[in-house]
Formats: sequence, structure tokens, C-alpha cells
Amino acid sequence: MSKDNENYGFLETHYYFYDNSHSMDALVKNKCDKALLNLVYEVNKELGWFKNLKVEVLPLSEGGLVEILKFLATPEGHDLFNTTIAFLALVSSRIPPKPRESELDIEGKKLAIEGQRLDNAGKQLDNEIKKSDLDNRKYEKALLKAKLSEIKEKDKKAENVKDEVCGLKEDIYNLLIENFQIRKNLSSFYKNLIDYEKVKAIGYIPYDRNFNPIILERKVERNNFSDFVIDLDEYEEIDENAKIYIFSPNLVSGRYKWRGLYEKEDKIIDFSMNDKEFKEYVENGTIIFKNGSTIKALLNIKIKLDISGDETSRTYSVETVLEYSHGTGYTETSQGKKYKANKKDAKAQLSILFDDEN
Repeated sequence: MSKDNENYGFLETHYYFYDNSHSMDALVKNKCDKALLNLVYEVNKELGWFKNLKVEVLPLSEGGLVEILKFLATPEGHDLFNTTIAFLALVSSRIPPKPRESELDIEGKKLAIEGQRLDNAGKQLDNEIKKSDLDNRKYEKALLKAKLSEIKEKDKKAENVKDEVCGLKEDIYNLLIENFQIRKNLSSFYKNLIDYEKVKAIGYIPYDRNFNPIILERKVERNNFSDFVIDLDEYEEIDENAKIYIFSPNLVSGRYKWRGLYEKEDKIIDFSMNDKEFKEYVENGTIIFKNGSTIKALLNIKIKLDISGDETSRTYSVETVLEYSHGTGYTETSQGKKYKANKKDAKAQLSILFDDEN
């Protein structure tokens, strides 16, 4: 039983069948449940509105097969809570956009099919366009997250909070749908149903705590299931403050791997050292590693997946060394100072933008 000061709401998932039955293959249902629950927690984590979210399952109903999830959270704003459940229904039912490609990406594929290659200048331009596009998307994402955080700190019961969130509906959707884990679980959910021919459609209805629909049912017909499935064979994660205990630095010039204990994953990793300045200091003896030496760094992690979406391997590379230590405190690198200064400037620019809006 929920307490009066708790926020809670419901999300109905309706499996429509071609026949008049009310049962479903247990293995398919279990896989769909796993993907849907993962999707729930990833959406909540990306929005960042509720630290504690609990999900309960209500008894199944007939009419095809109707399952209702009950969401409970600490009292952090009823309007925001209803909006979160509504976004779950939106993300689960709207056909996601195809991965964005630059014109050079498309042209490059055409040239590859014809057996040609881009020259070095073309490749460099292609990389610059990709980097510029990525930087712009990162900036837009940071700007939106800062705005959502600002909204969260306002009076949670004020009507304008709900209005502000609704005004950012498309931006929030784009933020969610570009999250790899959300796309992966959404893809997995529908992929499980494509080979299960009994299901003809899926419907979603979000309800408030009084079981009033927040929005009308959003329905996905079977012929659209495949539009949610995408091939995800590789993606990247960034750890902006990775702590690595160095076991074996590479003291020879070349593309040899370093080795160390990555604290966050608590495992020994082999990684590339892409910070050229730091690498040169180590190779020429300006920085000497010994037992207990540690670095804090910007770490890039490339994760490869198999056809079913399960992880097969991870590749690590240190892009920028922020600080290093030999066991008696950390020394900040010049690259680290520059990196932190750039982050501070970006944060200041975000604050100025918000001040200008008021």
C-alpha cells in the first residue's frame, strides 16, 4: 500500500492478439519484460528527476493480455512524475529516427560500393564534419540537461513546471532516443515480438495515481515493429575522470598498449595512450612511473556487441591525462588544466544563456 506522500502512477502495456486468447509464450513475455524494465530505468536515469524509482507489477488482465506496471517514487513533484510515465509511453510507441548521417558519410558509402576511396583531404574533412556534429550534439545535450535540472529545482507543484516540460517535449524525446541503452532495449523489445506471430499490436496508456489517463492510448501495429529494430554492433562510452593504477606503461615509442587497474570496473585493462604530450614525457623520462603510480584521465571505451545485442568486447583508450600520482598526491598536467578550463567556460556559457532567457 502506498503512502499519501508518495508519488505513483501506472503504465499499461496491452498485447493485442490475432486470436481470442489471453495467454502468451512465457519465454517471449519474459524477454519483453526484461527489455521494458531496462527501458524504464534508463529513461528515468537519463531524465534524472527521481533518485529512487520502484516498479511493481499488478495482476494481469485479459483482453488480449494487459499488464500494468505501478511506479513509485519519493515526493519530488507530481507533475514531473506523470510526465516521466508519459515519456515512457512516447518512447515505446514512436518510431525512432534513423541514425543521422552527414552528406559525406552517404557519399563515402557510394564511393565504397564503386570500389573507390576518399583521398586524404576528403577523409580529413569528413572527420572534421563528424567531430563538429558530435560537439554540437554534446553541447545541445548539456544545454538541455542543465535546463531540465533548472526546472527540477523550481516549485514542483507550480503549473508552469508542467508547461515548461511540455514545451521541451521534442528536445527531451531526442535526448532519450539518442541514448544507446534506450535504443538497445527498445530494439530488443520489438525484436522479440517479430518472430512471435500471435501479437498483432502493442498499446500503451500512462495513468496518474487516480487511474486517469495522462494521454490517450498510443498503439503500434505489427507492420511497424521492424521500424524499432536497429543494428547496434558498436557504441562508445566516456569516463571523464577515470582512475587507473598503472601496472605496465609503454616506455617504447610505437603503438603498444599500456596496462593498469581501472578502478571503476575493478579490472585490469590494456589501453592505448592517445595523449601524445603525456606519452612523450614518459618516453623521454620526464615522468617516471614506479610502484603505486596512478593517473586520472579522460577514458574512451568502445563496446562491441553481437547480433543479439550482448557485449562481446571492450577497447580502452586514454584521450587526455588530467593528473598523475606516485602515491604522494596528484600533479595536474597542462592538458588537464586546459580540459578543466574548457569545461568551466562551457558551464559559464550555459549560465549566461539561461540568464538571458529570464
